[in-house]
Amino acid sequence: MEYKVFTYEEIERAKNDKDLRNEIVLNYYALAVKLTSSFYARIPRPVEQFDDYLNEALMGINDAITKFDKDKNVEFGSFAFAYARWYIKNLSRRRVYGDKEQHDLENNKAFAFDRMQLMSTI
Repeated sequence: MEYKVFTYEEIERAKNDKDLRNEIVLNYYALAVKLTSSFYARIPRPVEQFDDYLNEALMGINDAITKFDKDKNVEFGSFAFAYARWYIKNLSRRRVYGDKEQHDLENNKAFAFDRMQLMSTI
């Protein structure tokens, strides 16, 4: 599977150029399909959800363009791969656990508030 290698300057320009950004995301479409397929091979899911996971992978690649920093000395393809994989896993977590992070955050805030009130009475 061959991907066009984009220069650091092209990635930087893509942050503000929608057409170039779309070209980069489409260039890594096969990577997104491969990641999604391997994810599906390990954990069976309904076929209808494949497109959802594929879209998450593509959003991860799109987000990787925004977050990419050439000063970190990382190749963009590796960076995009990591982001796409994280987006797929995150969607899976949200489907299994719901919005658990938000729930945990609210519980931690409530606990911290109760603790502050308790400390102020001492």
